[in-house]
Amino acid sequence: MGLAAAAGPAFPPSILLLGFMLLLTLACQASGWLEAIVAMATLTGAGAVLRLWRRDRVTAVARLPSATILASMPSLALFGLFTRRMLGAPTEYGMLPVDRLMAVLIGAPFATIGRATAMSSFAVTVLLVALTAAGLIVWLKRRPLRDAGEPLSAGLLLLPVGFLAFLMAVPDVAGGGWTHVWRAEPFPYIGLILVCAALPIRPWLRNVAIPVTAAAAMVAIVMIATVQVLNAPPVLREFNEVEG
Repeated sequence: MGLAAAAGPAFPPSILLLGFMLLLTLACQASGWLEAIVAMATLTGAGAVLRLWRRDRVTAVARLPSATILASMPSLALFGLFTRRMLGAPTEYGMLPVDRLMAVLIGAPFATIGRATAMSSFAVTVLLVALTAAGLIVWLKRRPLRDAGEPLSAGLLLLPVGFLAFLMAVPDVAGGGWTHVWRAEPFPYIGLILVCAALPIRPWLRNVAIPVTAAAAMVAIVMIATVQVLNAPPVLREFNEVEG
């Protein structure tokens, strides 16, 4: 991983590259940069805790978090400057935590035309959770947690939790922007997908998951297209009235 490379022998070049990529991410979208920081903090934090639990040397454990912090400093400084300029902008928490959690559970982030179409994605949510649970069972049976391989794997397993925690905490309106919750909703799924990719999932389960995911995606596409067709006449009529 890029984080591991940043703490390896090529220490300064890797840090420069990671720092540049974080600056580029911040320039493109601040919410994406925040998610990147959450991911890096989860990966390095969980890995450091696990290595300390294994009684590794503190100097060796501190190398990766130090590299992560150093690479994050330029973008953190830029974000701090931007935040200072936006002092006084309104901040509203918006959706309640239970509503945010329910939005993730029912697959609302996949609904491009209103949340009414989100239930078609519920199968994807259940599938990802089932794949993750199955992979975790196999992974834990293969080896004890203390000897569970690369420390970064512990951070990877906690990545969906880190994204979900950020979703629960982020205000919907802050820093002069809005819809922060809506932008953060897909990331717990991204975390689950990464976990599923890393865990040893049995072939028969993977063979079931692929067609189920494809079928759920097709249902979602058909429902979205149907909603668009049904809503097109009144929307066009309203648009023409405004133009007239």
